[in-house]
Amino acid sequence: FAVAFVGVDEPIANELIVELRQIFKKMNTTVIFVSHSTHQSFRLADKLYVMDEGSVIASGTPDEVVKTNDERVKEILQLGYETI
Repeated sequence: FAVAFVGVDEPIANELIVELRQIFKKMNTTVIFVSHSTHQSFRLADKLYVMDEGSVIASGTPDEVVKTNDERVKEILQLGYETI
């Protein structure tokens, strides 16, 4: 998916995220979801990759990534500025 929820109201996007997680788990499939929304990414992902200028600078589960000490990752994800 590339920017799958652009133009979708947040409550509806949240419902879609829950449904998509269930579908993906049931199908046992891998999905690449590209988003600029930290909130959506953290809710949908089992594993995250944070990229900066074309390179992966962090990866792990949402819990692992949110606990990073890397200031660049925190800046990109706006950790501390946005409720995840």
